[in-house]
Amino acid sequence: MNTIDSLATNNRLTKTNPVLKAGLGIFFLALAFFIDRWEIHLAIVILTLIVVHFVAKINLKKFIKLYKIPAAFIVLGVISILIGFGYNTENYTHYIKIGNIYAGFQKSMINDAKLILSRSLAAISATFFISVTTPITQLAQVLKKMHVPQEFIEQMILMYRFIQIFSIELEAMHSAGELKHGFESPKTWLRSVSEITKMLFFRVMRSYTDFKNALDLKLFDGNFYF
Repeated sequence: MNTIDSLATNNRLTKTNPVLKAGLGIFFLALAFFIDRWEIHLAIVILTLIVVHFVAKINLKKFIKLYKIPAAFIVLGVISILIGFGYNTENYTHYIKIGNIYAGFQKSMINDAKLILSRSLAAISATFFISVTTPITQLAQVLKKMHVPQEFIEQMILMYRFIQIFSIELEAMHSAGELKHGFESPKTWLRSVSEITKMLFFRVMRSYTDFKNALDLKLFDGNFYF
């Protein structure tokens, strides 16, 4: 499974000081948020890829695969910013006519869209850098040193764990559906999605029960110790 958790615990930076790794990632995030230059944002993305691949020795294809979902939302957001509607064509680079209204890409929004795209990719790269080089236990230690409330850290760890369970179960069931040709037609696709949704709910709840039982066996007192 190419989960973030497996990448974070199997790379050359895993045992490196977590404060250093988190600090570098936060520094990249700060640059992405406070500097309005796409060149700086691009440099952050490239530098992150170089460190992840050549220093941490993480497979670049696996790392880039993490961008798939956020990249889709970024592209949709950028397109929504670029597209405008009006009664003349003066402000559009490309347009189509719909009745008496023109729809197209607005010239005035190109620079804003470019900046949003570059900033988003830089911020995501910085966040993924922290995620794939710093295991959740190390991240919890860093947050504790920063005097973040214990309750927040515990909630973060529990959410992280169940997101990982959700991702692994979803990937396994999706692979099983593909092997059974469950996505070849709209009818089989709809049936497969409904079955995956139902099974995913039951498997996540079962994982929660197993996790709760494991805590009870260890005489869990309501506090996690890092």
